[in-house]
Amino acid sequence: MSSKSIIVSPYENADLILIRAVTNLHPGVGRGGEMVDLPVQKDNLGFPIIYSSSLKGALKSTLWQFNQPVIRALFGPEVEEGEEKFNSAVAILDVFTITFPVRSLEGVYAYATSPVQLKRFYEYLKLTGAEARFKIVEELSKLDVSNDVCYMSKNDHLKNETIQNRIIINEEVIVNYKKDDNLNNKMSELEKILEIEEGRLILLSNDNALRAMEKSLVRVTRTALEKETKKVKGGALWTEEYIPWETKLITALLYSKPRTSLDKLETSNIPKDKLQKGTRDTIHYLLERIGWYLIIGGDETVGKGIVKLELLSKGGKEA
Repeated sequence: MSSKSIIVSPYENADLILIRAVTNLHPGVGRGGEMVDLPVQKDNLGFPIIYSSSLKGALKSTLWQFNQPVIRALFGPEVEEGEEKFNSAVAILDVFTITFPVRSLEGVYAYATSPVQLKRFYEYLKLTGAEARFKIVEELSKLDVSNDVCYMSKNDHLKNETIQNRIIINEEVIVNYKKDDNLNNKMSELEKILEIEEGRLILLSNDNALRAMEKSLVRVTRTALEKETKKVKGGALWTEEYIPWETKLITALLYSKPRTSLDKLETSNIPKDKLQKGTRDTIHYLLERIGWYLIIGGDETVGKGIVKLELLSKGGKEA
């Protein structure tokens, strides 16, 4: 834990949050005009992302059940409430993809990442004051990985001896395992941080990671049927895109003092001592009440959108 204060005024402390997709996710952007009718949100490089507004909306709506005055003080009033608008005491950053599952010709599956994804991870580490604990992320983010190689902790699971020990990812990304004992150890350390099975995490070039991510996205054609005839309704055929389950993403929550003292509010369902400790402790208590599980995006009634949040580190002043 760092004693460093957050330099983004007025936020005094922060959490670094790892998000694991328990099911496929559909953080949508509405109807698209390309091959996929309902694509997922993507960043400026083309990697899937969950916009901060989507995560904040999911958190607010889920926690609303516990105590509306407290949640309103933490996250701000609803638009339709007509109250005086004020800044939320919780700032939520965009959720970036840092590793995602891919198909492997040998070993069935692996998890891919790239220097640019780790660079974004490291930026959040610096913001929350946790870079010293996760120095390995910075070191791997600075690697110059060429398109014909990859790095990983060990190669027993994934290399194919019949094709000169190459690794084939998602049927079209073909790379050679580059053995380097020092880098192997660093990749093993990153696997532990991300809670990935040893030997399954591979570091690809930025180009190859983007190609592999495009092939890992799940695309499902859905229909709506006429109740009597069970035939497809006219115009009711569409394709949806999903971020695959077991994708790991990273975000940060920044905390400031709420405009109204929490312990002065009606406190049913939330212990007074938690409210007295401030924003961060109140959020932690509420997340514990829901087991750190959350539903993000659409299609929750057909088993999509479930994620598990994990606290990687805390930064800033103690609440």
